[in-house]
Amino acid sequence: VLLDEATQDAVVAPAGWHASPALPWRCPRRRAKAEAVRRLLYWLHTLPPLSEQKPQQYVCCEDYAVGALRREDGLQCWALVHLQPEPASAQAAASDGASPPPAPPPPVLHAVAELMSRVPLSGDLRMG
Repeated sequence: VLLDEATQDAVVAPAGWHASPALPWRCPRRRAKAEAVRRLLYWLHTLPPLSEQKPQQYVCCEDYAVGALRREDGLQCWALVHLQPEPASAQAAASDGASPPPAPPPPVLHAVAELMSRVPLSGDLRMG
């Protein structure tokens, strides 16, 4: 999701719309897209707003992570990344009482930064 603070424009990509011959509630791809947008919008409203003092943040839960970056021109980019499940060896080590090695940070902020680098600095999200 791209948000422009100045104009209040918003763009969701990839689009939540998906053409399928299956009924909406039976199409797994449409269901996955709707779930991702719903989760992203939930965290967008739940986390503290981005500002000049707090230009980035991320949260991990269940099997996904949400990250957000804010540019100096007021453009925000929010993204959801699905995480890989822990390997069985790490789960076994945790159940044996041994502390597993620390996990690397989720790649969500890197993905958001890459998306943000592709958006022109004009900040005008309107197609036109």
